[in-house]
Amino acid sequence: MSDEFGRALVQLTNSVHLLALEAGRPVAAGTFIHHDGIAFFGGGFTLHEHRSRGLQQALLIERLHRAKELGCSLACVSADVANTSARNIQRAGFSVAYTEVGVSRR
Repeated sequence: MSDEFGRALVQLTNSVHLLALEAGRPVAAGTFIHHDGIAFFGGGFTLHEHRSRGLQQALLIERLHRAKELGCSLACVSADVANTSARNIQRAGFSVAYTEVGVSRR
C-alpha cells in the first residue's frame, strides 16, 4: 500500500483500523472499509520479526467480528496467490473467487 493511499484510507469515515501491539509498540496492522453491508479487508501487515505468530489471523478474525457488528453480511479480501496471507485468509474460511494477473515494468 502506498503512503498516499494509506493517508486517504484513514480519512474515510467508513474505515476501521486495527493494530496488534507488543510492549506498547505496533507490530501488525489490519484495516477494512464497509459500505452497504459489505466489508473489504486490506492493509494487513506484520513486521518481519513478528511474523509466524498468528497476528494476522487474529486481526482477520477481529475484523470479521467488527464487520458483523457493523451490519456487514459479506466480506471480501485480496491477497497475492500462494503466499502466507492467502493461506491465512483461506484458513479463516474465505475461498478464492478469482485470480488477477498483475504486470509491472521494472
